[in-house]
Order: sequence, then structure tokens, then C-alpha cells
Amino acid sequence: MSVMSLVMLVNLLSVSVVGSTPYFAIPPRAHLAFPHLLSAPTPGLSASVLLVPLNHTDAAPTEHISLRYWVDDSCFKPGGPLLAHLGGEGEQGPVGCSQQARDLKALVLSIEHRFYGKSWLTNRSLSESLSLEYLQHLNVRNALTDSKMVIEHVLARYESSNKVVSLGGSYSGSLSAFLRMEYPETVLGSVSESGVVSAVLDFPGFDEAILSAASISAQHSRGGDPCGERLQNATYAMERIAAGENGPSQLLAIFNGSTLKDLNDFWYAVADGPAMLIQYGSKSVLCDALEAAPWDGSDQAIAAYLAQIISHKYGDFFVAGCFYDSSCWGSAQKSAAASSSPVSYTHLRAHETPEHLVCRLLLEKKKKKNIKLKTSNNKHNFQHMI
Repeated sequence: MSVMSLVMLVNLLSVSVVGSTPYFAIPPRAHLAFPHLLSAPTPGLSASVLLVPLNHTDAAPTEHISLRYWVDDSCFKPGGPLLAHLGGEGEQGPVGCSQQARDLKALVLSIEHRFYGKSWLTNRSLSESLSLEYLQHLNVRNALTDSKMVIEHVLARYESSNKVVSLGGSYSGSLSAFLRMEYPETVLGSVSESGVVSAVLDFPGFDEAILSAASISAQHSRGGDPCGERLQNATYAMERIAAGENGPSQLLAIFNGSTLKDLNDFWYAVADGPAMLIQYGSKSVLCDALEAAPWDGSDQAIAAYLAQIISHKYGDFFVAGCFYDSSCWGSAQKSAAASSSPVSYTHLRAHETPEHLVCRLLLEKKKKKNIKLKTSNNKHNFQHMI
């Protein structure tokens, strides 16, 4: 395939959410914000399993991972390409035959990431799989080799498909680009939506971009929308509560987060909730709700109003869930009990705002976010706005 043909292929695969099904899988944490973008898989499409080495560098591996993958050949014609959708930091599922795939007469492959969903160690429980003895092999290089093995296994069944394009978004977008770089003899091209270009610890750029995006609107195309300032003021209110007598416990109770042991986990959660609303298409919901807040109320009322915004979109126990609780996901047993698709010790995400492509690397200790928020406690007004 020529370079020009590959460019045309990538253009054809560009996302179109009007009149067709998008080709990519929405990041798991964004499902609630993007229900209209989730493609429906072909009915009856079940998962297949390929045993891959726990550590691909072992000459004689003794442990394996039962890696799940799905193949949709409903629109495949001999000679059509293989579109390999790479899973990221969450449970994966089948990807249906989109209009783009039909146009290309493509074979559609979806691959789950090791240690997520149900792709954990063979003949071991989830809690056993999540022990550090095995979890140390949760890394990009192993994940890339997993994908290569699955692709080659599928190609052996569909020999007439010899052109492979990998696809992914956010973290899996990085994997898609890396897969093409690492195995160019297997992958002809890659589509990387908001792929992480570098991993940076203590990266405030994401939060700065969120604040910038909140300050831009149709009426304020160059910034200055009060939504950004309201977000800052909400955090100022929460910080004042936290600094007071019994403040941390009061603050956690407002957000149904009393089970959290580390206040840094709380700050991460209350920054992430509004950030995801802005990032994943619900900025107007957030900003309209903040505009209706009674700003002359108490700090407690402001915090409670922000809690309503978050819980209305993500549930009452968004803050207290295992995703943000380091004492939960830091324990293999607790993580396994909390979910079949637990969060790893390293959670990597890429984010794209209207002006910035940024990423952040979140390790075991979450840092207090730089984004500053503000809200209120008028439940009737909030529900009316939503």
C-alpha cells in the first residue's frame, strides 16, 4: 500500500458521529458521558481466548494470561484489511462492524488489555492475579506483544486479510502508535486518537487545560467565561472547610466519601468529576449548573452543590468508589472484591481539549489537583438546570 493510500485509509477511518457508528471504543470512565457513541456489537458475538505469556521475555514461561478478544467478520470480504481495536485501562468488549468497516470490507478485531476485564492469569483468581508478583508484568511492552500475538493468530484464520491497521484512543491510542513502531512488519498503519506522547509525573498542564476550556464558550471565544472562575471558587470553599476543625471529615461526609483514608484521594476525585464533564462533552451541563448556584451561601452549601453535580452524573458514591480509594486499589483482595475490572497501580490517560493535547500519569499517591472549583446548595435549581 502506498503512503497516499494509507493517508486515504486513515482519512476514511476518521470519526463521524452523525449518520454512522464510530469505529473506536469510548474510554471506560467516559461511558456515562458518551452513551450515544457506544457502538452496538454484532448479536451473538462471543469472546475468544488466547493464552499469552505473563512475561514475553521469559524463554520458557510458566505463567500465562487468558487474553480475551473478539472478531466480527460480518462485513469482511477477502482482501479486506484487519482493523485491530486495542483495549485500554478498562474492560473491553466486541467492536461492531461500523460503516467505515463495511466500506473497507474489513475484518474487525477487538483486544482486551492484560489484567483488565476478564483477561487475567490462567488458572488463578482475580485477587491472585493482582498480586505484585504478577502485576509487575503489566507494562506496555508486554501489552504490545500480546496484541501482535492475537493479530497474527487471527490472520492465520483469515489468510486473505493481510493489511493491518491498529486503532485506539487515549492510552490505547499510544499503544496503537507504539504497535506500528515496534512491529511494522505486522501493522501497516495506526490510528491514535489523543495518544499519550510522553508520560509526565506531577503534570499540572492537564488541570490548566481544563480551567482554560471552562473559561471558553460561544460568548467568550478567547476566554473569560465565568465558569472557570466558578470552578476555582468551589475548590477554595472546599479548602476552607478542610482547614477548619473536623473539616476533612465534614468534607468527606458531604461527598459520601467518609470511607476514604487519604484526603489526597478525595481531591483527586472532586477534580476528576468536573474535569470529565468538560472533557467528555458535558461542559454546558456543568457550567449551566454552576451558574444557577447561590454563591452567597456557606462553604458547606457550595460543596454540597458540587457534590450534587457529580452524583447526578456519576452516582452517589463516585468519590468513595474503589477507583479513587488508594487503600482499595492498593490491595489485590479489595480491588478484586470491588470490581472485575480493577484499576491498576498506574493509570495512564491522554486528554484532548480544544486547545491542548495533554496527558498525566497517576501513581499510587494522587497529588492534590491545581484546578480550583466553586458551587452551592440549591437542589431545586440544580435539578431544573439538568
